[in-house]
Amino acid sequence: MYKKKLILITIIFSCMVLNAFSQKSTSLSLNYQYLSEAGNHGIGIGFKTSLWKDVFLLSDASYFFKNYHGVFEEKSQKEFYTRYAALNLNVGYNIVLSEKFSLIPFAGLGVFYQNNDGYIYIEGNGSWPYYSPYTSVSIDENYTAPLANIGLLAEYYLSEHIFINGGIKGQIDIYDGTQNDFPYLTFGFGYRF
Repeated sequence: MYKKKLILITIIFSCMVLNAFSQKSTSLSLNYQYLSEAGNHGIGIGFKTSLWKDVFLLSDASYFFKNYHGVFEEKSQKEFYTRYAALNLNVGYNIVLSEKFSLIPFAGLGVFYQNNDGYIYIEGNGSWPYYSPYTSVSIDENYTAPLANIGLLAEYYLSEHIFINGGIKGQIDIYDGTQNDFPYLTFGFGYRF
């Protein structure tokens, strides 16, 4: 079910990219991403095109590299790796502060994917449910969720076509309250066509 939705979103994203290259005010950026909640580092591709006057369509795809997590206590330990990916579609308003600098507050929707891979080890104590000397459980779980996005993007143009950008985004899981927000920072450079 989720794979079909992800494929549909990818097709829509690709069509928008192809359509936007024929318009003015279209840009593409490559970004460093930092997912502050989990400490993951990643890369992303951003795309921006004008919808109407100063209203822009912003989309991005992000991949966060594998990150190690270890929790060691007296009678238990948990070790696992996490990977994250996100695909977002936002609408923003371009606020021009100078000829070279602008701010773009935005909001939109997206899809978030998380993979956990590792194990849990619990030392038994002879009573239920830990009758054996130890219990070891393998972890391999995937989590996909729809997101609501809100953020702010800043762009500074070094020339007519080349710019650097930075931003902050809060992503709120609108499906499951246990994983309710994913704040992250982004820095990068881009090219306006």
